[in-house]
Amino acid sequence: MNKNQKEIRIICLAVGGFYVFFSLYTLFLNSYIASFFSNLPGSERNPTVMMMQNFQTLYDNYMPYLAIIGIAILLFGLLYLKIKAFAIPLFVVLSAGTIAWALYYSFGANDSFRAFEGLFNYNDVPQMAFMKDWINVAYLISIFTTLGFFVAPQIILGVKVWKDRKPEVLAEA
Repeated sequence: MNKNQKEIRIICLAVGGFYVFFSLYTLFLNSYIASFFSNLPGSERNPTVMMMQNFQTLYDNYMPYLAIIGIAILLFGLLYLKIKAFAIPLFVVLSAGTIAWALYYSFGANDSFRAFEGLFNYNDVPQMAFMKDWINVAYLISIFTTLGFFVAPQIILGVKVWKDRKPEVLAEA
């Protein structure tokens, strides 16, 4: 195993492990928060609880897929030397899945961020109108952060896989 292959393995284990940990932790925390809010009196009418329910729905819908992607990346890293002949096509599928997840999650978060707007009555208190702009800024920051955490590792890993497989791919052509 050369240095590049070790780096591929380490990156896959770190990135895949992070995805699995992050998604399972989020699902666990989500279920804990849901049980907490369900025991509050009058929670069905509380706008803060309704906003949190939007986030809980977002996490329930998207985090299991992130866990599956993380497990697939872990397996890719662990079995890289055995699946080396199929590394590029498998990596393309994993990357496409990860990037698609990041985009769907980012745009799915829009509903949750729009729930924040329901917490503020802009007509009664004109000074609160700036909150709508801050919510839009927070949403844009969340999109770039999500894409950074999920697209950047795929680019780095893709370059490393290509460098490792490039001599063999060119020899086959």
